[in-house]
Amino acid sequence: MTARLLALVEAPAAHPAPAAEVETIDTPDPAVEPQCPAGWEDEWAALPVLASPEDLAEFFGVEISTLTDWRYHEKGPKPMKLGGRLVRYRRHRVIEWLVAADATASAKA
Repeated sequence: MTARLLALVEAPAAHPAPAAEVETIDTPDPAVEPQCPAGWEDEWAALPVLASPEDLAEFFGVEISTLTDWRYHEKGPKPMKLGGRLVRYRRHRVIEWLVAADATASAKA
């Protein structure tokens, strides 16, 4: 690897690190994923086991920058990082977040 390429690979990210704690793992294990909560089967089927920010932005109907903002401000479903940089969302965590948000909204109504 040339010195120039090595410098690019090791360069720090241009954006500030998000304040939210994110799970960092090297190899996800989708085989240990929890079961779908009752009544959320359609949403469960609409998401891959490890959703990319693009997948989740499309699912929620928001911009990817909104997800970035949510991560930075510790809102939304908890993300994880693969290899230190690649952001993914576990399907069960997204659905758990939706269930909690729905319960909160129902309690306020």
